[in-house]
Amino acid sequence: MSLLAQFLHEIPAEPPGPVLLPQAMLTRSARLLEATAQTVREGFVVSPDIPVDDVPALANAFARDAGMLRALVSGSATGPPPAN
Repeated sequence: MSLLAQFLHEIPAEPPGPVLLPQAMLTRSARLLEATAQTVREGFVVSPDIPVDDVPALANAFARDAGMLRALVSGSATGPPPAN
């Protein structure tokens, strides 16, 4: 996750072109987010300052983000678009 965060931090607000990220990084980050969502759902990892009513939304957010990363990986299976 820290590698993904570093990549995202270094990308300009408006990149001049496509931003290519390593598929392995996206896949690993998705797995970590899925595992985190599951542990939150099971009640193992919850900060005391998070209201108990917000815990399901937190788990859903992690799962949604994991799904987006997986969609990026599956959508890029054919490789980057051809250069113009």
